[in-house]
Amino acid sequence: MADSVSGEVPDLTNQLNKEETSAFLFCDPCYQDGENKEAEGFCVECQHYLCDQCFKYHCLSKPMKHHKLLGKSEMPKRKVDESLSKTCLHHEGDTIQYYCKTHETVGWNSYMIIHHKPCLEICTLTDKAKDVELLPAYKDFCTRMETTKTNLEDQIKSARENIAICRSCREKALTEINKLQQNINIQFELQKQELAKEAEEKYKNEIRKLKQVEYSANDTKIFLII
Repeated sequence: MADSVSGEVPDLTNQLNKEETSAFLFCDPCYQDGENKEAEGFCVECQHYLCDQCFKYHCLSKPMKHHKLLGKSEMPKRKVDESLSKTCLHHEGDTIQYYCKTHETVGWNSYMIIHHKPCLEICTLTDKAKDVELLPAYKDFCTRMETTKTNLEDQIKSARENIAICRSCREKALTEINKLQQNINIQFELQKQELAKEAEEKYKNEIRKLKQVEYSANDTKIFLII
């Protein structure tokens, strides 16, 4: 962590430049075109190192008109992580790069020097992010996230098991209904056959009786004629 000395204004630019000051930095746009040109400046918004020519013409186009450029003496020796490079709320066009531990706030170079001059603990966001995994709050967050993940996995597993049980119960109920219907059909057919047989027997008995009545009546009729 880069902390300021008591009674002095923290030199925030030097905090960025202190690492590997002798490293050769290339112009990003030219490097992408296959050329290796030494960087003479830096665009905070694009997070690009720029050669002398690219630096000169970078802000001429309308989309880049308000980009913040840093000269060679001010440009960082490493890029700020893109996720940490956000527009400062206090200075339009500037980029947040520093963190004040005393007030737990972030800001751009000039803002931190003006408004946090007495503060002793000021560091870059990159340095601040280095130890985030060691913080109790981060560890507690990871633990709670893991617990939440486990609970969600248990809920998903339970839901899937219950869905399987519901499907099994449905299939079982349909099978029982089909069996009941088959039994009903069998019983109905047996009853139908038994009733038909009984009706046939009654029909034959009645016909036999009526035939006997008919024969008797004919015999009597013949006797009377004679």
